[in-house]
Amino acid sequence: MKNAPIKIICFIIIVPILILFLYSIFINYNYDDILPKVVSFKNYRTIFNITYLKLLFSSILMSLIVAVLSVAISYLFVRAIVVYNLNNLKIFRLFSMIPLLVPAYSYIMGLSMALNIFNLNNTYVGVIISHIIVTLPYNIFSIFNSYQIIGTDYEMLAKSYNASEKDLILDISLPMMKKTIFTTIAISFVISFSQYFLTLVVGGGMVKTYATYVFPLIQGNNRSLTASFSFIFCLINILIYTILINLNNKKSDVL
Repeated sequence: MKNAPIKIICFIIIVPILILFLYSIFINYNYDDILPKVVSFKNYRTIFNITYLKLLFSSILMSLIVAVLSVAISYLFVRAIVVYNLNNLKIFRLFSMIPLLVPAYSYIMGLSMALNIFNLNNTYVGVIISHIIVTLPYNIFSIFNSYQIIGTDYEMLAKSYNASEKDLILDISLPMMKKTIFTTIAISFVISFSQYFLTLVVGGGMVKTYATYVFPLIQGNNRSLTASFSFIFCLINILIYTILINLNNKKSDVL
C-alpha cells in the first residue's frame, strides 16, 4: 500500500503515452473499426529523417542551455539575497514571478517588444533569453527554499578558516544543493522544450524548434503522424528529465 500512489502516478503517465504509441503505428484506424486495418512504422521513418533529427537535437541543446543558464542566474540571485542580506533585491524576486501572475499573452507580447529594441527578435539568442525569463520563477522559488533550509552556518564556519568565495560556492554551497540544482535544471528543460507560443512570437517563425513543428500538427488530419511526433516529444522530455534527476543520486547529497 505504501507504493500505491507511485503506481497510480506511473499508470496515469504511462497509459496515455502508450495510447499515443499505438495510434502512431495504427494507420487508417477509423472510429468504427474494432481493430486497425494497417499497422506500420512508416511515421517513424519520417521522424528519423536527418532533417527532423537535426531539429530535435538543436531543440534539446537549446533547452539544455536555457536550463543551465536559468539555474545559474537563479542561484547567484538567491545567494545574493540570502548570504549577503541584499533585501533590496527582494523586489526583483517579486518581478521574476510575473510570468506566473499575469496572462501569458500579456507578458509574451511585452517581452517580444522589449527584445525587438535590441534587435533580438527572430534570433536564437532572443528565444533563449525569453525561455530563461519564463523558467526563472520556478528556479528561484526552488533554490530559495533550499538555501533557507541549509542556511549559511556552514559557509560562515568555512569563512572563519579563510575560505575563498570560490571555495564557499564550489565546495560547500553547490554540493549541499546538488539535488535541488539538478531537479531545477530538469524542470527548466521540460518547460523550455515545451514552449510553443513564446518561441513562435519571439522567434518570428525564423527560429525552428521541435515544439513549433509538433503543435501545428495537432490541427491536421493525419492522426497517426501527429501521434508519432507527440510520442517522441513526450519520450524526450521523460528521458532528459530522468537522466538529470538520476545524476544526483549520491548518498552525500543533502538537498
